[in-house]
Amino acid sequence: MKPHALLLLIATSLQALEPLPLMDVVTVNGIELSAKSPPKGLAIDKDMGLLLVEVIKGQVVHRTQTRILETRATITPKGDFLLMFPEGDHYAKSKGEKINSMMACRSTDKGKTWSAPAAAYDIPYGQHGFIPLIPRGTQRIYCFGTQPIPGKWTWEEGKRENAPIGWRTSDDDGHTWSDVHLIAPVNDPGFMGMSVMRMTETDAGTWLIGSHLADWSKKLFTTQQYLLRSEDQGKTWTVLPNARPKGWFAEGFNRMDEGRPLNLGGGRVLFMSRTPQGHLFTAWSKDDGKTWTDPAPSTLVHPDAPPMLFPLSDGKTLVAFHHNKVPTTGDGELSDKAELMKMRSEVWASLSTDEGHTWSEPRFVLANAVAPVHAVSGFNSQCSYIDAFTENGVMHIFMPHRWQQVLHLTVKEDALGKLPTKAQLQKIAASAAKTPIFTTPISAKLEPTRRVVYKKVGDRELSLDIFEPADLKKGDKRACFVAIHGGGWTSGSPRSMYVFADHCAKLGMVAISVQYRLYKAKTPVTVFECVKDARAALRYVRAHAAELGVDPEKIIANGASAGGHLAAATAMFDGVDHADENLDESCHPNALVLFSPVIDTSLEGYGNAKIGERWQELSPAHQVRADLPPTLLFHGDGDTTTPILGARVFAEAMKKAGNRIEFVSPPGAIHTYMFKDASLFEQTLKQMDTFFASLGFVQAN
Repeated sequence: MKPHALLLLIATSLQALEPLPLMDVVTVNGIELSAKSPPKGLAIDKDMGLLLVEVIKGQVVHRTQTRILETRATITPKGDFLLMFPEGDHYAKSKGEKINSMMACRSTDKGKTWSAPAAAYDIPYGQHGFIPLIPRGTQRIYCFGTQPIPGKWTWEEGKRENAPIGWRTSDDDGHTWSDVHLIAPVNDPGFMGMSVMRMTETDAGTWLIGSHLADWSKKLFTTQQYLLRSEDQGKTWTVLPNARPKGWFAEGFNRMDEGRPLNLGGGRVLFMSRTPQGHLFTAWSKDDGKTWTDPAPSTLVHPDAPPMLFPLSDGKTLVAFHHNKVPTTGDGELSDKAELMKMRSEVWASLSTDEGHTWSEPRFVLANAVAPVHAVSGFNSQCSYIDAFTENGVMHIFMPHRWQQVLHLTVKEDALGKLPTKAQLQKIAASAAKTPIFTTPISAKLEPTRRVVYKKVGDRELSLDIFEPADLKKGDKRACFVAIHGGGWTSGSPRSMYVFADHCAKLGMVAISVQYRLYKAKTPVTVFECVKDARAALRYVRAHAAELGVDPEKIIANGASAGGHLAAATAMFDGVDHADENLDESCHPNALVLFSPVIDTSLEGYGNAKIGERWQELSPAHQVRADLPPTLLFHGDGDTTTPILGARVFAEAMKKAGNRIEFVSPPGAIHTYMFKDASLFEQTLKQMDTFFASLGFVQAN
C-alpha cells in the first residue's frame, strides 16, 4: 500500500463543540454524589464529562459528531504513543460499503499532547478496532483486526459480525501500513469471526488472539468464543478449543465473546471473556495456550460487557476494570438492553496477585457525568471498552466515552490499590450530605383539615388529605387543586405536596394531596395500578364535589416527577381504570400543572424498565390528542432524571394538537427544582397563580 497522505477528519473541532451538559447528581452503585461540588477526594472534569477520583487526570483527545468505536493504543518502537480507532459506524451495519475509517492520533511527548486524527490507511471497507502487537525483539508493529472485505464477508442470515481476521504491518513506527494478510487456520481454513480485544505474545513467542462468531438470526442471538493461536509468528494458525462450531459458551446462555488472552509467563496464560451471566468468565492454560480449563465465572461482577484486563509493570499484578453492577432484569438474563447499557456508566478496578484466581474488593475509578442527551439511550452511559498500557509506573487509559469522544487518562500504578471502595465512597458521600430539600421542613409543619378515604382496593384504604380554605362555607363551589407526589412511583408520600396544597388553600381553593399504591417489582402493583388509583382519586373528587365544596368544572390535577405522570394520566389514559369504577363520572381535570413530570416513558425518557413492553400506553408524549386541558409545564433544562427532551416533544405535540400549553424552563434548573431552591419555589407559586387567574379559577392579584 502506498503511503497515504494525512487526511484531517471532517468534523467539528474540539474548540467549536458545545460544552457537554453535566448532571447535578451522579449515582454510583446506588450512592448519590454531587457533580456541582464533589465530595473530598473526588473531582468533576467538565471537559471530559466524568466524575473521577482526584488522582486520575485526563484529557479529550478527540470528539466527533458521528461515532467513535473501540480505542486502542501502544507505545511504538521509537517511543511515541500511537492511538487508533474507527470513526463512523459499526461495520456490521453496512452492506459492504465503507462505513468508517481507521483513524490515528500520535503523541511524541508521552501523551501530553496529541496530533489531530488522520486516516491510518486507505481501504475500501470499514473495520472494528486496532489490535496492536509488537513482537519482542522487533521494530515491527502489527495491526490485527476484523476484515469485512467485500466478497469475503456477508451481512445476511445473521452473520453480519463474522468476517476474516487479519493484520497489517508497519516498519516505520506506524506511519504507513502494508496490505492486509488474512488468517486461514489449518484446522478451519474458512474461519470467520470478530476480534477487537487485546491479544498477547507468550514467553515462547506464541501469538494468541480472541475471536468470537455470532448468529444474530436467532432470538436471543448466540455467540461462541474461540482463540486463534500461532507458534510461528503468523505463518500458520490453529483455532481453539476446536474448529467451528465447537467454541466456548456459557451454559444456559449460549453466549461468550470478546475474549482477552494475557501472558502470565512460564507457559501460563489467562483468558477472560464476556458473557451475559453477570460475571466475567476466566480460563487458564499451563501449556502455552494449547489446552485450557473450562471457562467459569470469576468473582468480578460485570454486565454483558467486555473484559478490560491489563498487567502492571511489576510482572505480578493484574488489574481488571469492570462495571461492578448488573441490571435487575430477572433470572440473570441481562436482556433489558436499555438497563444493560446503563450498567456501563461507571468503572471500578480490582487487583489480582495470583494470576486472576482471586480478586481484591472493587475500587471506584470513574463514572459518566454527562446528562442523557443521545437519541440512542445506550450511548449516554458508555464508559466501557477501556484500553491501557503502563510506562514508568503510570497507567495510561484510553476510553471511547459515550461513543462520542476519545479520552486519555492517567493514574499512577501504586494508586490503584488506594482508590475508594464502595464503603469508603458511602462514607465520603455521607460526610458531604446534600442540603435538605427546601420545602421539606415547611411541609413537615403543615397538617390537612381532614382526611377521607376515596378508594378501597382489597383491604387497602387509599386517602385524600384535604386542605380547606379558611372561609369555606357549605354550598361553596371552589376551584380544586389535586396534588400527586413523586418518587419514581416507588416511594414518596402525600406530605411532600402539602406546601403546594397549603398555598392553593390560601388562594381560596380546596386543595388535596393524594395517596396511591406504590409500584413494586414482581408484585401486582404495577405502574398501571398507580395510574388507576390517580384516576380514581380525580373521579372521587368530581363525584363528591358538592360535599367537598368543589366546582366540578374547576379541578386542577398537579403532580411532581412520577406524580406529574399520574396527573397527566387523569387526562389521557382512558381505559386504565379500576374494574369497579363508575366511568360515567369523568376523571378528566380542567387544567394540568406538571412539575418535572415523567412525560416520556420510551428508552430515551424515564421509567421504561418499570413499565415494560406496554410503555407507549402510559407515555404522555406519545398520547397527546386534541381537547386536552390547559397545561402549565415546569421542566428545567438541567434535569437529568426526566430528560427535558421528552418535555419539549410533549409541548410541541400539545401545540400541534391545538391545546393550550405554557412551558416554563429555567436555564440550568434541575429535577423538581421548585422543591429545592427558595427563589425558584416562590417563582413557581407566582407562575401558578397567574395561570389559575387566567382560567378564572382565582382572582388576579
